Amino acid sequence: MKDRVFTIGAYVFILIIGIGIGCVWGNVPYLTLDPQVSMTDLVSLAVAVFIAIKVSKILQSNLAITAYLINELGELIERVKAVHKVIADAYSAGNFTPVNRDALMFAFHNVELKLGSLEAQMFAAFPKKSVDIIQALKNSCFDYKNHLTGGEIMLSSFNQVSDVCYRECCTQQSKIETVIKTTLQKVHKL
Repeated sequence: MKDRVFTIGAYVFILIIGIGIGCVWGNVPYLTLDPQVSMTDLVSLAVAVFIAIKVSKILQSNLAITAYLINELGELIERVKAVHKVIADAYSAGNFTPVNRDALMFAFHNVELKLGSLEAQMFAAFPKKSVDIIQALKNSCFDYKNHLTGGEIMLSSFNQVSDVCYRECCTQQSKIETVIKTTLQKVHKL
């Protein structure tokens, strides 16, 4: 805050010095002050330039934040793909072991960590606009987790991913990716 005040003060000081030199000197070679130009015109011009620069910085800042959030959503998609990879690998191998169960829970843990980080970042950047977006994303992620871990896959008697089970997992994974990609579009609009 002090830096901004100092910077604005420096610009005003330089402007006043320039106007003062122009008035005292009267006719600087190659530069002349038109007597019809009033101080209010000069101040208006300075304010307009200042506002344009400030708006430009704000827009660049918002674009950088949005780009970062989009990158985070891309990482969330990769972590969701890691969950699906555990199921796909077990389906290809023809068996589902306790190691696969642990890997599935670990992959979901990573998704939840990324989701928590994304929620904090979106709330910090866009507190009012992000509440509904994050809630929809969290609900979808938790539904995906509940579908996979709340069913027969976590039972110790489950030892093979059937075709039907694999198709359901693919469908659920496609749904969560669609929700994340839709969230990406919403973040673009923020």
